[in-house]
Amino acid sequence: MEKIIIVIVVCILSLIETYAMDKFRDGLPSEFDCCVIGNALYDIEYRVSDEMLNEWGLVKDETKWVSASEMDDYDRLLKARGCQIVSEGSGGSGINTAGGVRRLGLNVVVMGVVADDRIGKQLLTSYDDNKLTFLSVPSVNPLLGTGQCIVLITPDGKRTMITNLGVSKEISYVEDYIHIAAKSKYVIFETFLFEPEITYNTMVRLAEETKRNGNYVILSLSAEFLAVRYKDRILEFISQYANIVIGNEAEARALTGACSGLCAAQHLLDMNKIAAVTCGENGSFVAGRESNSETCDEKALYKIESPVVGSVIDTVGAGDQYLAGLTWSLFYNLSISDAGKIATLCAVDVIGKWGALPHHDMKVGIAHMDYAGFNTIRIY
Repeated sequence: MEKIIIVIVVCILSLIETYAMDKFRDGLPSEFDCCVIGNALYDIEYRVSDEMLNEWGLVKDETKWVSASEMDDYDRLLKARGCQIVSEGSGGSGINTAGGVRRLGLNVVVMGVVADDRIGKQLLTSYDDNKLTFLSVPSVNPLLGTGQCIVLITPDGKRTMITNLGVSKEISYVEDYIHIAAKSKYVIFETFLFEPEITYNTMVRLAEETKRNGNYVILSLSAEFLAVRYKDRILEFISQYANIVIGNEAEARALTGACSGLCAAQHLLDMNKIAAVTCGENGSFVAGRESNSETCDEKALYKIESPVVGSVIDTVGAGDQYLAGLTWSLFYNLSISDAGKIATLCAVDVIGKWGALPHHDMKVGIAHMDYAGFNTIRIY
């Protein structure tokens, strides 16, 4: 009798889950313009002095990985020092890009893991505020808590991060979510997904489904150490799945073994990929196939020079918003050179304000061709 009751309960729970998923799918668009799978983090940005970084032994512009308890310790220290919070809300490199793409007007879905805790509720509220549809993957280890990042901004606008990934790092495989996400025209992955193995397997499954649907895979090189640690695996993923690859100069050089950002972009272009390599204040390189006429489809590589910037307030999200502008431009089939200039415009916008998301009026700047005067050099 006991076994019969257990079977009945399991069947009922399965029916409830199926019904809930069907209702969830009914409320979604038939397909999205863009999907991002990545670490779901809650960011809090503080203004701090260079002296404070030195006192705590933190290296400017780098990330310190900590446990949840260490994160709480840093939070208490910052509050005790009276440090000012200048911005807070959703974070994580890929999801910053998702927020930027959404503000540019595309329909975006995000796939990640959030715990059922106070920070997790704040994070979900932030997604709602930014009009992001969130596919919440069940947590493998909910006791880890929602991922968090404390971002320390020094007077020069540079950011130093203290990060606890929490539950965000383990994204398990959910078949229904894979089918939903892979219908997006562009699916963005970050190399943080290459660890742990459960997350990597989910990423590969989504990439396979995206490719099968005839849609485009974008890979963002998240950190130089990942490009070194998983070099062979990343190159294999690029070869099999990625249509577009983006990274900063250090990441791209580590991955390709090139001596410069230019050479790294050339290397990726030779792999028949659209590529973007950002070089901070030295601009960026964009490369891809440029269709100049009905009969001419040739490879092209451009240097987009960085425009003069009045003041740098906060560099958080600059690379993320560069990718947002690039994705938006490719979605509308703009030329490689215009895509690079619009991407630069989005990056320049975000460093002139607090927080990792651009202004809500970025579409106005693009419509007015605020990027038209950016200096572009065609290398070939």
